[in-house]
Amino acid sequence: MKKIFLLILLFCITAELNAFAMLELAGAPGDINPLAARAGGNTAAQSFFNSSKLADLNDSLSIGFMLFVPNMNISLMDKDPKYDVPTSIGYASSPNESPLWNNSSSYVPLSTQSVENLTPRGSKQSQETVPYITIGAVTHIYKKDLAVGFFAMLPASNVVSISPHYVDEREQYFTNSLHYELYEDALTYPFISVAVSYRLNEAVSMGFGMMIGGKAFVNADVYVPEATHQEIILVGPDVDFRADFYPHFAFQLTPINNLSLSATLQLTSLIKADTTVGMIVNGMQDENGNQKVTDTSLLIQAAYQPLKTSLNGSYKIDLEDASSISFMISLLYSRWSDYSNRFGEKPLDTWYDTVSVSFGSRLDLIERSFGFDLSYVPTPVPDQYGRTNYVDNDRLGMNFSWQEYFQLKKYSLTLGINAGMTYLFKRSVKKYPMAKNPVIDELPDYAIDFRTGEIMTDAAGLQTNNPGYPGFSSSGFAVNTGISITMEF
Repeated sequence: MKKIFLLILLFCITAELNAFAMLELAGAPGDINPLAARAGGNTAAQSFFNSSKLADLNDSLSIGFMLFVPNMNISLMDKDPKYDVPTSIGYASSPNESPLWNNSSSYVPLSTQSVENLTPRGSKQSQETVPYITIGAVTHIYKKDLAVGFFAMLPASNVVSISPHYVDEREQYFTNSLHYELYEDALTYPFISVAVSYRLNEAVSMGFGMMIGGKAFVNADVYVPEATHQEIILVGPDVDFRADFYPHFAFQLTPINNLSLSATLQLTSLIKADTTVGMIVNGMQDENGNQKVTDTSLLIQAAYQPLKTSLNGSYKIDLEDASSISFMISLLYSRWSDYSNRFGEKPLDTWYDTVSVSFGSRLDLIERSFGFDLSYVPTPVPDQYGRTNYVDNDRLGMNFSWQEYFQLKKYSLTLGINAGMTYLFKRSVKKYPMAKNPVIDELPDYAIDFRTGEIMTDAAGLQTNNPGYPGFSSSGFAVNTGISITMEF
């Protein structure tokens, strides 16, 4: 068993890993109580959710398959054409005859007509069905007191998919749409966690584990032989990847038989990619007449998960004929107030810290077990009255699970099936002109026509290509189903 465990670990650790958005959304794959796994999990997924419980499990090897099917919708409110950026934007400049730069970022907006011709507003929404393969193992290396666990969840479609998006008017140049901030590409990252658990005595055990992630450093020199033909370029890239490790901790107390109390702590984790591009355009010189090199830096990060800590409890009631029923509760605190988006930017309106709650119940019979879970997770995102368009909803989760046990000669086999649903409560928001950080006027009232030197008449009032203006609503649901096979030794 130990050799198999090490081979699996060495094989999977070669991938770029970190991220558990899917685990927090659908729970622990293959577990009898996936949404309440921190309180009463019974599989190798405890290597992440509550590592102090690994010592209580039997040696095992498991493999599973899960399918996640989202139906999450974002509806944009109709925008009055009077708020469109006019085609005359091409003639706009500041009163000092300099180009018209936006008052918060150095770019010139396109006309609404040009933006719509490139990508119609709200036309890009991700509804990708994501299949996953899960692998888990638990083995005791010292009596029954010291155990090591391993759990991996790997997307079967893409190894890693990162699709960063802006949350304000800058997104007009790309998808010209809004996106669920904590889902979409955040659901397509692989995940690995390794943990160790030690039982000090019959009443106390503790666990320590690590999620494995990484940082990428990309440096690229770009040479443009002719500025008027930028489709012909030379690129010299240099890519460096370094592993990162994100620890998590757990503690379990069993004061009396059948009562378990535990606490967990998971530190902030994310994937980062630091990119630096040095561009050389033939003939472009600096103030000293030397060849000019323009350096541009970009930070992209993904799979952000904040510091999380939980308090958990479970109690088992013994019934006749070696059967039992158990009840679980878990409270999870998440420090979302430290959140930074895919470009490393802090939200203009600080997010809220949240406390979510999960309930679980489990019926154990001699040859099978049944589980039912409920969870409620409030959104950390404040109402988006102003410039930004972070999309997220309060959500309700539920899951039904069934496990069937088969006793073979040298080992036992468990077949598990579960089905879950996540419901997103509908949320609507309308942009407010008096917001703390209002929507930016992309053609300011002071803009002049550089051909005449006169104030532009169509610059009066608000003109914006912010895809979230004048408001939007979001709602939907997602379903997940999975099957797993666990062999216990």
